[in-house]
Amino acid sequence: AVDAPAAPDEAEAAWVADARRLLGEALGRCRRHAKAKLYRGYASLERRLGEVDRCRRVYGAWVEAAPARAAAWTALADLE
Repeated sequence: AVDAPAAPDEAEAAWVADARRLLGEALGRCRRHAKAKLYRGYASLERRLGEVDRCRRVYGAWVEAAPARAAAWTALADLE
């Protein structure tokens, strides 16, 4: 039996879940060495999806990983 193609909402939800898993894993593995672009990209995805709390957590993780980076603090402050 052939499954019917996934509905656009289902396909989008699967894509978002995969993207979150991949980005979260990348940040987990590279925690202190992750580039600002990775944190910004993940936070941008969450913000575009309207997930402000998730965006805040990503920026918070960036601040924890690199407290001396002004860019991390600025990004978090700009969100607020």
